[in-house]
Amino acid sequence: MEAWTLILNRSTGQWGMPYPGKSRDLARIDIDSGLQRKTVDPFTIAFESQSDNPATLSLEWEGWRAVLGVVKQH
Repeated sequence: MEAWTLILNRSTGQWGMPYPGKSRDLARIDIDSGLQRKTVDPFTIAFESQSDNPATLSLEWEGWRAVLGVVKQH
């Protein structure tokens, strides 16, 4: 496994623009990633149901997969 950082940015519509830096970050979350057997193209973001968590956020591209457990807050 390799650690990645998921960055949620406050700004939208930035396709193709340089990363504006931490000043526009809403959140930075460390997530685990690793190689998988299948190749995925194009880049895929999905929420998957899990028995022990409300959901898992899955990010896949080429041979990589990163996952983050999503917890429901009351």
